[in-house]
Amino acid sequence: MVNFSFFFNHHLEVITESKEEILDESFKLRYQVYCLEKGFEKHETCVARKEQDEFDAHSLHGIVKHRDTATTMATVRLVRPQPGDSGFDFPLEQPYPDLLIDHGITDDVLPRATTGEISRFAISKRCQRLIRKKPRAGDSERVTGAGWQFNGRRYPLVTFGLFIALMRLSASHGITHWLAIMEPSLLRLLARFGISFTPIGGVIEYHGLRQPCYGAVDQIGRQVGRADLDLFELVKRDIEDGGQEFSAGTYYDAQRARSALGLGQR
Repeated sequence: MVNFSFFFNHHLEVITESKEEILDESFKLRYQVYCLEKGFEKHETCVARKEQDEFDAHSLHGIVKHRDTATTMATVRLVRPQPGDSGFDFPLEQPYPDLLIDHGITDDVLPRATTGEISRFAISKRCQRLIRKKPRAGDSERVTGAGWQFNGRRYPLVTFGLFIALMRLSASHGITHWLAIMEPSLLRLLARFGISFTPIGGVIEYHGLRQPCYGAVDQIGRQVGRADLDLFELVKRDIEDGGQEFSAGTYYDAQRARSALGLGQR
């Protein structure tokens, strides 16, 4: 029986290299999503149909590609704080400079030096439509929107790919915490698989209603171990294959041992 990790890697490739061609694909996809599909950014301000801003210079970038068609389907970045007093370190602090301090989010809670803001978390609707029109010959799996069918269950594999990119970048660059501002519907989807964040206040206006939130990377990893061992195994293998330590592995191993003994998950 095909395992979940093989199934994922058979269809998708996660790339986190800071090569010029990778960044180029990310910026082009962001133009497609944020200028054409969502209309959040003005396409007239984008050079060569690429969406970029001042935060890209101190960000870590990842993309998710569909293997059969070599189509870049999604992109994400982790914005790192700049050394010294640079004013706005994170994108969220531009429109809401006092949000963190007003809600008691101090450096003890969210250590700025090792925090990255999840930003430009983008999946192209156009690319999903293109993939659905080009099924792989002989495949028994179906592409259904942003998800693939595996063992009778629908998985948002492209979203998983972006999560893997974030975990990989965090492991390789010493990022311990994430800051984010996301649509409530996306947060609910992520929470189904244990990718749960702590809210910062209530929803605010930021290209529509969005929820500011944060989380410790290790804790989120352990939460995934509780919620979905298939996704946990996928992330664990990816991190360890890259030569990094997966610090939530001890919890995972304990959970697997409990399952083998018929004790179930806690």
